[in-house]
Amino acid sequence: MALILQDRRRIPIGSRAEIRVRRARGTIEVNVRGDAQEIAFGELLAIELRPRAKPTEPRM
Repeated sequence: MALILQDRRRIPIGSRAEIRVRRARGTIEVNVRGDAQEIAFGELLAIELRPRAKPTEPRM
C-alpha cells in the first residue's frame, strides 16, 4: 500500500499504518510505526491498495 502525492512522490505504508482525516485542518495524518506525517488534501493524488497474493492451490 502507498499514498501517491501530486508531485508523484510515493509514501509506502504497511498494513499497520493508521490514517486519520482531519477535516477541520484539511489534512490527512498518516502514522506509520510512530512516524507521523501530515498531508494536505490537495497533495494527495491516490491511495494505492494492492490486493494480497492468494496462495495457489496444490495440484493433484
